Formats: sequence, C-alpha cells, structure tokens
Amino acid sequence: MADKDDTFFKEMCQYHISGQLKVAPEHIADAVLQKLGKPENSVYKAFCKKYAEINKKLGKPQYLVPYLMSSHPGSTLKEAIALAEYLRDLGYMPEQFQRVCIIQALTREQWKKCMLQMTRMKRLCKGH
Repeated sequence: MADKDDTFFKEMCQYHISGQLKVAPEHIADAVLQKLGKPENSVYKAFCKKYAEINKKLGKPQYLVPYLMSSHPGSTLKEAIALAEYLRDLGYMPEQFQRVCIIQALTREQWKKCMLQMTRMKRLCKGH
C-alpha cells in the first residue's frame, strides 16, 4: 500500500487473478496485529478498497478471500468476538475454524474455557 503508483496493482488484477485473491490479514484488532508484526487493520481496509475500485474499473468480478484466525497469542475473548462480528457483518460464513490451544499448558478449566470460546465464535458467525 506504500506504492503510490497503481501500475503493479492494476497489472495484478487484470492479468494475474482468476476470480479470487487469497490474503492473510490474520486478524482485525490492531493490538493483535501489532503482536504479530503486521500493519494496522486500516492498511487491510485500504487494500480492500483499492482492490474493489480497480476491479470495478476493469469490469472484473473478483473477490478477496481473507485468512483470519481468532486466537493468536495476546488475543482475548473480546478480540475473538470482534472478529466474529466483523465476519457476520460482512455476511461471511466461514467454512473452517482454526483455534490454537496448547494442550500441554492448559488446565482442565482452561481447556473448557477454550472450547467455550470456540463455540461462541461459531454461533456468532452463524448469526445465532
């Protein structure tokens, strides 16, 4: 997004994408993204906007497929819920959930909490 010249972006959209572009923002919460060494969510939003604008000008119905994960280190239930609500608001219905729980380091209560959070996330994404 630092490149102010759209030549590469236009070339990519016009000749090198066959309908879907997979991207890995991984999360939407800036606090989580910072711990991952990723740019703020505003950079991803700007990318999405530019991608949509260029494809509209080209007359190409192409889509972004984001790879998002709910439970990075430093992520809490608050960030997981924000992510689920973001997906819901976009109308996305995730086909897979990936939740990392390090089994050896969890007590029985921590494991139950981990599973409960996953269940809540699935329900939020389904709109229940």
